Amino acid sequence: MECCHLEDLLELINSKMNKKIFKTEQELIDFLKKEGESSLFAELCALIGKDKQNNFVYQQMQNRSKDPSSYFMIDPYDYLSFLQQNECLFVFHTHLVCDEKPSDFDTKTSENCCFGFLIYSVMSEKFFFYEPQYKDYDVNKIQRLKELV
Repeated sequence: MECCHLEDLLELINSKMNKKIFKTEQELIDFLKKEGESSLFAELCALIGKDKQNNFVYQQMQNRSKDPSSYFMIDPYDYLSFLQQNECLFVFHTHLVCDEKPSDFDTKTSENCCFGFLIYSVMSEKFFFYEPQYKDYDVNKIQRLKELV
């Protein structure tokens, strides 16, 4: 039986997932809007962070919800894998048939994971950034991004 290292396994997983790197907040926002508009049948979900080179990292996650057109769910293993390689700044997801305001599920999930949620509404074509009461991210690193949305 062949053995592999955790780093090799994580690299293989990342190669199978949609990962993008951005230098500026504006590039990231433009991409998120375009990506959000392309997802019409299931809520898109992704983790946004910073890598060791201080670039923005977009890592699309598989929506594991039983009802992906109504809400999203991220596999805890995928979440932990992202955290091993990046500093997580916030969670991005789309709303398909409602506005950009967070649902009760969104606010509870954001409060539980202590990360902000950037929500893009396909219907209204607007963003909304929800911040939890307790934060597990550097608010200064997302200030300019919040001003752009």
